[in-house]
Amino acid sequence: MDGYIARALDLATLLEKNTVFLFGPRQTGKSSYVRQQLGETVDRTYNLLDQGLLRRLLADPTLLRQELVARKFQDRVVCIDEVQKCPALLDEVHLLIEEQGLRFLLTGSSARRLHQKGSNLLGGRGRDRVMRPLTWHELGPKFDLLRAFRTGLIPSHYLAEDPEDALDSYVAGVPWRAVEQGPVYRANRRRWYSRTFWAMRRWKGPLSPSRLQRSNAS
Repeated sequence: MDGYIARALDLATLLEKNTVFLFGPRQTGKSSYVRQQLGETVDRTYNLLDQGLLRRLLADPTLLRQELVARKFQDRVVCIDEVQKCPALLDEVHLLIEEQGLRFLLTGSSARRLHQKGSNLLGGRGRDRVMRPLTWHELGPKFDLLRAFRTGLIPSHYLAEDPEDALDSYVAGVPWRAVEQGPVYRANRRRWYSRTFWAMRRWKGPLSPSRLQRSNAS
């Protein structure tokens, strides 16, 4: 399988009057969604995966405001992708909303990281939305229940030519330190997560709730 799957989430209408936080797990398609479905809505994008840009903004977050004011951006939509990499930008975002009437689309994988760093969450000025894995409705005729059980519905896994390799790479990249420091670990559920991720990597047949339950009980 290949090609972009249009998502049901409608942010274009919401962005006409609001700033939006768009969160969601890694590889659920946040950046692709912005490129593919919000191209006519977003006037400028700052991608903080660009290390040069990130270093400049970490050194001086006011550069964001300086550039947008110099370009006379007013009543327009600006996207900051991976905003959790530079939480100090949120103070600049807050100021630009107040002084320039700008609206922002702020994407990231974790709201918790922003909360932990005491970041400015805009005092309720931003609407929260979540990008979730694909749904049967979005997939339409491409939906396959057995494939969904086996690979999950994260786009890069479900649509991959070799989904097992994609899953292995995804699980290997799980930030275990963040998991261990989170509320799930504090609630003593690390064993369940470890078993689940082990199953995702090792089982070659379809994953099912009963198989997970048997593994967790062993």
